[in-house]
Amino acid sequence: MKKELDQYDQNQDPDIEIIPPDNLQTNRELTVRLYGPVDTPYYGAIFTITVKLREKYPFQRPLITFNQPIYHPNVNIVTHAFCIIRGYDWKDSWHPSTTILKLALSIKQLMYEADVDSFYNEEAAQLYLSDMHLYNRTVREWCIRYGLPSKWRQALYIKWVQSHSSCILSKLPNSIVRNIIEAYI
Repeated sequence: MKKELDQYDQNQDPDIEIIPPDNLQTNRELTVRLYGPVDTPYYGAIFTITVKLREKYPFQRPLITFNQPIYHPNVNIVTHAFCIIRGYDWKDSWHPSTTILKLALSIKQLMYEADVDSFYNEEAAQLYLSDMHLYNRTVREWCIRYGLPSKWRQALYIKWVQSHSSCILSKLPNSIVRNIIEAYI
C-alpha cells in the first residue's frame, strides 16, 4: 500500500485527492475526494468516497462507497455503493494490479460516460439513454443539493465558483450562492 500511495503523490490529476488514514495498519479505510470533472454535469461538486481495503487487498477488491448521494447509473441510489468499473466484472473479478488511483480515475471517467449496460441505478440509466438533457439537469440538481462542500470551505468555494465561468453557480450573485450553500450543508 505504501508503494501505491507513493504513486499517487506523482498523480497530476487535479480532480482527485487520495487521503490515507493516519495509520494504515489499524485503519484500512482511505478517503478519495473527487472534484466533478469539467464538461460534465458533475462539474462544481465535490464528492468524498470511502475505499475500504479488505484484509487480503490487493488480492481482494476494496469496497467503494460515495459518502453522499450521487445521481449516476453506476451508483446505488440507497447505499451509495459504486458498482462497475468499465472493463471489469466488478462483482466476480478483480485484478491485484488495479490501484486506488486507477479506481478513482475510472470513476472520474464514468462521470463523462456512464456504463449503462451494467447499471446499479435503473432510473438513472433509463434517463441517461432516453433524455440526456433531463438526465444532466437531474445530476446538476443532485450536485447542488448533495455535492457542495462543508461550511468551513464556503468562502473558498465561492471564489472557486467565480473563477470557473462554466460552473452553473458562477452565474449567480454571491449572496444567492451563499444561501444555496447554507441551505444544503
